[in-house]
Amino acid sequence: MLRMIFIVIGTTCGLLTACGAGAPVVQDPLAQESSPSTLRRFPLDLGEERGISGLDLDSDGRFWVVAEDTWGLTAFGGAAPARTYRVEPRIEDADLEGVVSLDAGLFALSTESTRERTADEVLIVRLDGDVARVEERLQAAYGLLGVTPGPNRGLEGVCYAGGWIVAAAEESWEYEGRRVAALFAWERATGRAVALRLALTSDEGKLSALTCEARGEVGLRVWAIERHYTVMRILEFDLDLHLDVPPPVIVPRLHRELFGTLEGDPNLEGLARDPGGFWIIVDNYYGERSGPNELIRLSP
Repeated sequence: MLRMIFIVIGTTCGLLTACGAGAPVVQDPLAQESSPSTLRRFPLDLGEERGISGLDLDSDGRFWVVAEDTWGLTAFGGAAPARTYRVEPRIEDADLEGVVSLDAGLFALSTESTRERTADEVLIVRLDGDVARVEERLQAAYGLLGVTPGPNRGLEGVCYAGGWIVAAAEESWEYEGRRVAALFAWERATGRAVALRLALTSDEGKLSALTCEARGEVGLRVWAIERHYTVMRILEFDLDLHLDVPPPVIVPRLHRELFGTLEGDPNLEGLARDPGGFWIIVDNYYGERSGPNELIRLSP
């Protein structure tokens, strides 16, 4: 079982140690909502898990992340202790990138790969003891959009709302005078798949995270992180996935500019939303650890 510590900046506890003797103390970020600050940062001790990515907040108040390198699916927060499930079977030359809860014990995990390929996969996994076992694989076929993904440019984010799984790809290209990225969506009830292009808002930014909610009977409201060093922003856009002919390009709105507001320009890898604002996961592991993993709270 993963040992994990939440430490609120400003406490007297060390980053990698417990507050006092005995087992590590998990401080639930949701219990800190009385703070008036609109931006709070919670350093995380994630033990041996490497390459933390993706973020979801389930109906029980538990956060979920995946570990790219070690293929772990980890839950933390709330009253229960932190716990990691190993995803099996593991795909050779592939990393886990995004996570979203579909139902109790059922998750969708997005992936990327270092090999040459024409598609990436979203894995549907079910918890089984200490294992998250793959039950189904959804194919994100880049050929539908006339593009081929590069190595390590896969499905960085995934979300679920209104019966649709939506995944965002990191690969970007020029289309009709715009820089665009790929979105893929699958309707759970019918298996229908849709491929879409999302316009990017910068010359270098790429999509790194996704969260969404249902709006009306057929629509979704989606938020995505676009980032690349000096680019760090949350985009917002709407999807109507039942259109017979989808728009050639979806143009997002700038929801929030983050560059210059987060000291150290952290690597934003996951995004979740609740009525009080956004949660963002930070991964600071680039072959070796360059700083703590973090959970960031952004209030309106």
